[in-house]
Amino acid sequence: VAYLLAWLMLLRIDEVIKLRFENIDKIPGERRFVDVSLNTRKQNQTGLLHSWRLHANDDDPSICPVRAFILLASLYGPEIKKFGPLFLHVTAQGAVMQTQPLTASTLSRALSRDLQGLGYSSWALYGTHSFRRGGCQYRIKVKRWSADMVAAWGGWSQVEAVTMFRYFYSPNDNHEYMHDYDRNY
Repeated sequence: VAYLLAWLMLLRIDEVIKLRFENIDKIPGERRFVDVSLNTRKQNQTGLLHSWRLHANDDDPSICPVRAFILLASLYGPEIKKFGPLFLHVTAQGAVMQTQPLTASTLSRALSRDLQGLGYSSWALYGTHSFRRGGCQYRIKVKRWSADMVAAWGGWSQVEAVTMFRYFYSPNDNHEYMHDYDRNY
């Protein structure tokens, strides 16, 4: 769920792990979206609220934020108090440790293990910031968002837009069909 939110909301991992139960607003049965707010961001430390509305995705359930929150709730179970850090440490035995929030280093190590477990030979090329980069590319290339829409969604100021533009291109992208880029179609 942390990976998905980082990718969908173009968050840095340290921003993802700062999410709290109080940052999530979902009224069961009343709407098909979840409102997520974040009190501070790297470029705005003063507490200006940044928020996102994440809609259910029935076309691709694997990236549906509503389903992801349902999965997280079922993992945590009804005994978990719904306040404090959203992402908690879960032991290998499946016990949820409410007093131990997830850390950025724990999530980074988990990502490496997950990619290796999935058989990615180039797993070392990816880090937790890959979700922000990949989410940016997804919105530009697949969803056809304009650059200003991505900048607003990702919280980039005009000064920081250069960083966002670097994310549109990744050295890991496949460019074997580059000769077809200038076709008139």
